[in-house]
Amino acid sequence: MGEADRDVIVDTALELFINQGYNATTLDDIAAVHHLQPGLLAAEFPHNESFIFAVADAIFAGVFEELAKAQGEDLVEDLRAAHQRTVNRVIAGYGPVPLLRMHRMGRVIATNSAVAQAVSAHRKQALTRGLANQRGVADDDPQIVKAVTVWSAIMACTHAAAVHDQDEPDDFATDLTTRRLERTFNLVRRTQ
Repeated sequence: MGEADRDVIVDTALELFINQGYNATTLDDIAAVHHLQPGLLAAEFPHNESFIFAVADAIFAGVFEELAKAQGEDLVEDLRAAHQRTVNRVIAGYGPVPLLRMHRMGRVIATNSAVAQAVSAHRKQALTRGLANQRGVADDDPQIVKAVTVWSAIMACTHAAAVHDQDEPDDFATDLTTRRLERTFNLVRRTQ
């Protein structure tokens, strides 16, 4: 399965999650849209969370690319700036994922607490591994642990706020997302 095929399948899965419901959508449903054998699809995407993680991992790759350019002393601030630059690239149309894909992933996360918890756990693992590798330190380095803990709180609050900000799946205001992330970041940093 090529990258373009994977992207089309991920987009289909996200659309089905929104239209049919995350828990009501099966791998068989997604495979049927593309006339694939369910086993072939399951080899790439063993469960529904795999589709969400595929989008999240692409965004993380963009964040780590931006983070590699950071020169700051504050890892949490560097994460905020790298994340914001990645989101700005997505909005401008040249980011690691298309804007609609990021939006659909956000809608699924915002409307399903089990998915939000799974993404939170996945984010912590990916950030810990990625930051430790990038900094050349162990996963349990205190600076890495602190940055991942604070950033995870910021992202959880930002995603939770999305539930109240978006009435319709197609009503996605990117400037609202930017303001929500900045507001949450400032609130968490003040209480640290």
